[in-house]
Amino acid sequence: MNAADMLQKGNIDGAGELIERALTVEPRLRREARKLPKTAEELAPLLRQKSAAGTVLRQLRHTLNLSQQELGAICGVSYSNVANWEAGRHCISTPAMQRLLEYYGTVAARNIEQAEQAGVPTAEKLLALRQKLGLTQSAMAEKLGLKEVLVRRLETNNAPIFAPVVEAYRQQFGADLDALMAAA
Repeated sequence: MNAADMLQKGNIDGAGELIERALTVEPRLRREARKLPKTAEELAPLLRQKSAAGTVLRQLRHTLNLSQQELGAICGVSYSNVANWEAGRHCISTPAMQRLLEYYGTVAARNIEQAEQAGVPTAEKLLALRQKLGLTQSAMAEKLGLKEVLVRRLETNNAPIFAPVVEAYRQQFGADLDALMAAA
């Protein structure tokens, strides 16, 4: 029974209790959803929770630098389905979730392997580098061709530092990246 039903039946205390419980759980769910899973096995349970799936999907899409159209193509649905999932209006279908998990598992494994070979900098190093260069997150994102939200998540260790991100830094700063990282 939900709070609206309880109110209609005159159970004001029960409705208030449900609302209070929901308000304490919601921030915790959102915080948990912000921690991007590193494997498909960690991602699957989050996609099954309607309350967290939208936030997780949006964060995953931004981290992978995909548009809603591109994510829709991966999942075999239209971009409006992706928008509805992210807004929490609909749950992701099982076939679409399986396609997404396959893609994420493949991309994550490949990117983690490439990142290990490339010598991935830590979140603290990325933050120190940006500060040393005197750039804002917005300016750094523009310089790297990334979204500002991704730079913020990278620097706060809320997004994995995949090889394409390291490559963007290397393209911008060239061979100096290693020297800059060592000095940062």
